[in-house]
Amino acid sequence: MEKFYFKALVNAKFCKNPKLVIAYDFFLTGFNIAMNTSDRLGLKITPVTVNELPGLNTLGISMGRMDFGPYGLNPPHIHPSRYREPNRLEGYPICWLHNLQPRKSSHHPNSQNPGIITITVVVFGSKPSISDDVLAKAFQLDEKVVDNLQAKYRT
Repeated sequence: MEKFYFKALVNAKFCKNPKLVIAYDFFLTGFNIAMNTSDRLGLKITPVTVNELPGLNTLGISMGRMDFGPYGLNPPHIHPSRYREPNRLEGYPICWLHNLQPRKSSHHPNSQNPGIITITVVVFGSKPSISDDVLAKAFQLDEKVVDNLQAKYRT
């Protein structure tokens, strides 16, 4: 009896033989526990994809838990191949914007890995870097502030 259908590969993950699926394939420990939010953004994101929860394979589902500390924030970002539907269990988010327009992406629209592009990293940490004067003008910032931001986001 085969453990996996080796010919069925979805998003680089083998499809498990349905006869061998167990409850543990849909079980994740610790997702109910608040995480440490003492980083500089006051945020901890706990992703749940097919890597953490094998039972999600082929369902086109991923999710995550976001824990915010006081005044914590999630920087502007996009998921190039995912429509997100947020659900808030506690607290009051001040702003939550959605772009419901379909996007062209190298990922399938129901990809198990929606990817993430954090705007500040792309803009201030780009290689080659974007000219200080262009960024200063675009964001109405002093060039010293731009230099400071570029230093933080260069890897």
